[in-house]
Amino acid sequence: MRNRCQQVYAAQQEAGSCWAPPPVESLSGWLDKLWFQLQQCGWKPAMKQVLNREQRQLLWQHALDEALERQLLNSQQLCRDADSALAQLLQWQLVTDIDNLDAAVEPLLEQFALTLNRDEFPLFAMIRAFAHQLHTHNAITPDQRDQLLLRAFRERTIEELPQIETAGFAQISPLADAIIRAAALKVVERPAVRRAAEVRSAPCQNLEEELYQAARWAAQKLERDPGASVGIVVNNLGQCRAQVETIFARTLEPQFLDPGQRRYTLPFNFSAGTPLAQTPIGGGALQLLELLQDEWDYSQLRNLLFSPFWDQGRNPG
Repeated sequence: MRNRCQQVYAAQQEAGSCWAPPPVESLSGWLDKLWFQLQQCGWKPAMKQVLNREQRQLLWQHALDEALERQLLNSQQLCRDADSALAQLLQWQLVTDIDNLDAAVEPLLEQFALTLNRDEFPLFAMIRAFAHQLHTHNAITPDQRDQLLLRAFRERTIEELPQIETAGFAQISPLADAIIRAAALKVVERPAVRRAAEVRSAPCQNLEEELYQAARWAAQKLERDPGASVGIVVNNLGQCRAQVETIFARTLEPQFLDPGQRRYTLPFNFSAGTPLAQTPIGGGALQLLELLQDEWDYSQLRNLLFSPFWDQGRNPG
């Protein structure tokens, strides 16, 4: 959506004129920039490491081992669920300080008529142990970072913006909404324009026929309006990306498949990337790592010897 907003803005500018790109940001990108700004100015509460998913998973595993005495079959999934639960508690401002978890939890338990014995809920014990792990490593979660950003705006550590316009939010958490409203003197909400949906069905025998139907439909749309933006949803795009690209290239850009045609960027793109292992240089690197095995497959070893992506280290002379 950020890119689309900038494209629309650029299309409205006078040809040959000079203009600055509009300050359009995704919410996550904007929050990352604000955090970097706080660290650059030396704000003391921001001098902490924000943990990524893998780092949090390790700390949750330590917290699980500390909080629960019994062994679990699927501890990794439980740690992921606990991380998601804590994020929801913080983003929806049900808990504002995990160090004071008990004080925040009691009214919630009373509200939902649950037992007031907090020790019966293993999640709370895990959160306490997780908070201890965070203090030990001088680290915070991304949601705690957002809480600090809200504090920075309220303390005027970050300069207020004159206006922020929001668009494209199907749902926004109370914490993110509070940050936006604290960051600007005026907030303008631009809800999405809703249009009546027109649903048509086209029966197909298999995936290939369905993709050709979609490609021809897109070609018709673009023929009527070359500037139109067409989106096509493929449920299992990650598994059939190569097939989708081939069919759409044949339909929309048949000259692209001509061996004599100079290579150029196709006028359509994919939301799913190509797995690194399926790229030539990535596959070559993985083949090199497979040399650590005790036995080698002849065909793989032959392909590796003729691979242009690694230096065989020949000594001169």
